[in-house]
Amino acid sequence: MPQHSDEHTIIWAPILVTQGNSAELGLPRSAAMTRPRRKPIVPGVHPHPWNVEPIAVPGWVDDRWTDIRQRAEALQLSRPDAVVSHSSAAILHGWPLPNRLRTADIHVTSRRTRVRRRGFRGHVADRLGFLHRYRIAVAGHHDTLRQLAGMMSARELIDILDTMCGSWHGPALTTPDELRTIAASWPRFRGRTALQHALRMVRAGVGSPQETALRLSILHAGLPEPEVTAPITIGGRTYRPDLSYPPLRIAIEYEGAHHLTHRWQWTSDITRERDFNDHGWIYIRVTADTDPDDLLTYLRQRLVERAGAGS
Repeated sequence: MPQHSDEHTIIWAPILVTQGNSAELGLPRSAAMTRPRRKPIVPGVHPHPWNVEPIAVPGWVDDRWTDIRQRAEALQLSRPDAVVSHSSAAILHGWPLPNRLRTADIHVTSRRTRVRRRGFRGHVADRLGFLHRYRIAVAGHHDTLRQLAGMMSARELIDILDTMCGSWHGPALTTPDELRTIAASWPRFRGRTALQHALRMVRAGVGSPQETALRLSILHAGLPEPEVTAPITIGGRTYRPDLSYPPLRIAIEYEGAHHLTHRWQWTSDITRERDFNDHGWIYIRVTADTDPDDLLTYLRQRLVERAGAGS
């Protein structure tokens, strides 16, 4: 069970100052000039000395996220056509990326002239759907996915697709069937084969990349695929375990660190496990420290026993 995070928080972002808007902000032109102890966000753009504005952002944002957003906003003052794209857009969308794609440079795509500035990696595309969010323009979810397809393996793309159709960083954006239909309508693009393979493996309702990895490890071990967040009513309560085999009454939960640090979650876990055990279920709890070989061996044995017993 992941810590689902669709809540928002407020960050205080500085008002951006250029020589063109310094006067209307009540500042001298020098406020937009670089000094040894006053570095710009991007050349020609500085943060206001004291004025900030609130921006509602997802509760899961980190320093890398806020850095991309601020530098993109500064760049788009002079290049409003430069849309945050590729892996940088994926970070803003809250998608899991392999470390090799979490580069210091920010990817931006424009329609005509490629951005050539330090700290940015420019691309050109005739068409690019984008969203206006957090005071910046960022590539839309489908366009970002198409761009990533040429940069990632099929296995890595499954994490992205499960996130889009799941609840890890907010409500699901789409469904597996919708994604397959949309991807089939795209003209030829780099990474089509990898994406087509990943689309066969995407499932709705996945709550975290760790759950994706757990499901795939079960499949790769030659075991039957478990259901994802299937509704199960026992003890007068309806639960949706991360993975389960309802006909065999086997449930599997992946538990992140918040299961130990949040008292309400801990209490809920105790009640949940008691209900499953009292009603004859095998209830398997998995953490990051669980030995994968031991887990798969145990699960295989329980599946054989329950299938043989006709449970």
